[in-house]
Amino acid sequence: MEKGYITVGEILKAVAKHYCLSEEAVIGGHAKDATMVAIYLVNVHTPRSLSEIGKLFKVEKFAVAKRLCRFKQGQLKQRRYQRTVRALEKKLLGK
Repeated sequence: MEKGYITVGEILKAVAKHYCLSEEAVIGGHAKDATMVAIYLVNVHTPRSLSEIGKLFKVEKFAVAKRLCRFKQGQLKQRRYQRTVRALEKKLLGK
């Protein structure tokens, strides 16, 4: 584990459990909400670059940047996403 960071594996496991999915479904983009929340959490809570995040989720780094921007400006302003992100962060940071 990187010092002071949550691991990507921990994030994927928590997101998959929260959405009742497999980690593969989250990574593969089969559940768009879960994938977007996972990308956001990996971006915020790990030292991974956009390129590394893109490789993990099988998208180009520019697509990651675009999705993150859209998520932060739109979806993250919705209460259900705020609650989901807060709950997952609390679970991950409170370990």
